[in-house]
Amino acid sequence: MSLHSTTSSNIVETEKGSENMFRLLFDLWQTQNSLKTMLNDFVEMLEMDSRMFSIVLEVFKGNKERIDIHEDVYKRDVEINRRERSIRKSILEHLTVHPGGDLPASLVLMSIVKDAERVGDYSKNIVEVAQALNTPTKDLRYYNEFLEISAHVTEILQNTIMSIRESDAGLAKEIVQDESAMTKRCDALVERIANSDLSANEAVCTAMAIRFLKRIEAHLSNIASSVVLPVHRLDGRLEYESRKDKVSE
Repeated sequence: MSLHSTTSSNIVETEKGSENMFRLLFDLWQTQNSLKTMLNDFVEMLEMDSRMFSIVLEVFKGNKERIDIHEDVYKRDVEINRRERSIRKSILEHLTVHPGGDLPASLVLMSIVKDAERVGDYSKNIVEVAQALNTPTKDLRYYNEFLEISAHVTEILQNTIMSIRESDAGLAKEIVQDESAMTKRCDALVERIANSDLSANEAVCTAMAIRFLKRIEAHLSNIASSVVLPVHRLDGRLEYESRKDKVSE
């Protein structure tokens, strides 16, 4: 079992207390103007990620040229980065005015806002992979596999937005549990690519695109985990994944 995957038993063990914790935080966000504004900004940030990801996939599907969406994608990336800085600044200002107050809610938001920013970064990376290919994306040997995985990640992204907006612990738990299966599927596909007779260009670009999809879901899972896990466990899975990736590079 992967150390970076959250298991069902882990979630069941903390589900009751953590669900109540997030329910309290969600109610707090809905009643206090500054925190409510930050939460709304975060949901908007995720929606921007979703729109950007959809545009990026159109390029990889061959429906649009990179040059046609280049300016749009990078403007969206800049806006997502700006929104992240704005939310973090607002959190610090809020804690300065209310020292010690709403600390759990602030820590949760401080953590997951970075995950939302990384989703945008990896989406942009997929466009760069498409540009580096020497052949049309539709001619890739593993093109259909990419489409299936990207469609699944699109669904996870939409469900993540819903789980945060509605504080839906059940949906969030499904997202967290899904990451393990997605990681195994992506890792197995990358291994097949590594052992194939593909050209270096196609092998490297396809493997990178699959890895970026895997990383997007990992960050979405981390965001969803804020609904079902205690604050101190939000980053453990991704920290392990980052160390694992660095070793393999």
